[in-house]
Amino acid sequence: MVLSTLPLLALAAVSLAAPIEQAPLGGDVHAFHGTLSSWARAVKKRFIADVEACAQANAASKSAACAEAAKWSIVMGNEAGDLDSLTSAIAWAFYLAHEELADLKDKKGKHHDRWEERRVVPLLQTEEDAIDLRPENKLALRQYGNMRRGHADILSIDELPLPPNELAPYIDGIYLVDHNHIRSDWGEAGAKAVKGVLDHHNDLGLYPDAKPRVIEPSGSCASLVAHEILGLWDKDDDDSVFKGECINSVVAPFKVHPTDIPMELADLLLAVIALDTDDFHRGNGRDLRASQAVWRWSSFCGGSEDRDEVMDRLDKELGTAKKDLKHLGVRDLLRRDWKGDIIPAPNASSTALHLGIASIPVSMRSQISRAGNHTPAAWFEVEKAWTKEIMADVSLALTSYREGGVGDEIWGEDDDDDDNGKGAKRREIALVVQDGRRLSRAEANSLFATISTVIESAPELNVTKWTGGDLGGERRMIWDQWFTKASRKVVRPVVERAVEQWYGQPIFTRDD
Repeated sequence: MVLSTLPLLALAAVSLAAPIEQAPLGGDVHAFHGTLSSWARAVKKRFIADVEACAQANAASKSAACAEAAKWSIVMGNEAGDLDSLTSAIAWAFYLAHEELADLKDKKGKHHDRWEERRVVPLLQTEEDAIDLRPENKLALRQYGNMRRGHADILSIDELPLPPNELAPYIDGIYLVDHNHIRSDWGEAGAKAVKGVLDHHNDLGLYPDAKPRVIEPSGSCASLVAHEILGLWDKDDDDSVFKGECINSVVAPFKVHPTDIPMELADLLLAVIALDTDDFHRGNGRDLRASQAVWRWSSFCGGSEDRDEVMDRLDKELGTAKKDLKHLGVRDLLRRDWKGDIIPAPNASSTALHLGIASIPVSMRSQISRAGNHTPAAWFEVEKAWTKEIMADVSLALTSYREGGVGDEIWGEDDDDDDNGKGAKRREIALVVQDGRRLSRAEANSLFATISTVIESAPELNVTKWTGGDLGGERRMIWDQWFTKASRKVVRPVVERAVEQWYGQPIFTRDD
């Protein structure tokens, strides 16, 4: 039977005291801290074991072994690995795993005193050693999510037992958060496996049969996930949803509620909403209503601070951590917030491309001071080595910062409109087109010329050539970008137009 009236993870609290390899996947979500960490670690371990058993099985046992792998679904954010993607993936995976808890029966049909979770694992599409390049991730997971091992409890892309395109045919489904176009390395099987999408970027019109399929503006994707988890989509006028009393984790650890969520997850959701909306200076009503609804499950509810004070504090704490990048070298700054993918060749006579864009909240001047002999040429050599690792053909680095002081000052995320910081806002664009990977020298020259021309003529960017020194090589360019509101969300379509012009035909899916 479906236990729709039981709280999520309503297992005996004693199960949490057992070694993780012996404990069932659940546990009372309110009785102990660290439950989110235990759950994530357990599903990660079981997922890897099931997929490895399938991959390694011989012909005689493959059917039975792969039947276990076929029970798994994956929830994944985008490859930039920011706190919004990370939290959204954890939250929706946790919800899907406990949406319906079914009784387990033994061979005689008797009921056991535990329930079986649906097999769902959150996946970070970021390499394990790159996740902590975002200090705010580390702070949020440990301090608010009470995940003492930080991101180590969460499955990362380089921990998959199989390459994504080989894994996709074996699993039950894929759910996307914080993006609505699955990366090409998941292959055709991955695209066909997409069952649900929650995203706040431009709608590319893909996966029309996904359920749910919610792609709409919000400051944080986590706000949309909270709406899905708590069933808030049609409850904007229901004050009882947003003003409910605190759920006391000590007095009522087994409080009956069909959409109960663990305290640590509530704290994480509030943290990312506060950060991504800059304490509601950005975003919209979805973000505010999500925070109001989640509040009652959080550790902050009923404390000495009201919700507004807590959200302001979370924004400041995480924002301060996010800006602590002085210890990062150029390579780490490039890969910290990188979004890239393969562009398939549109016809037999064309060449496929790997196009990627790094968003870096540090000026070129400061980055150059961290590279080799502190010259622009040294910066480009580090960039060349990094893009060689990932076989990127076309790479851009977009900087955002405020003038003032040595190294300049970070002014926040791409969409930060706060004018209270020091100095004027500045942006720069660095472009490299590399031959010898997929492109011939002639192809690289013509593509570089096309992209450069389109960028320089784009009124939405308003660029002029950077004059900070010799770049030390061909097909390298840096521009000052004077329209400072134009983030990666604006630059990327400009570059895509240039690539289409070079190919001579449309290739990108866009929302009409």
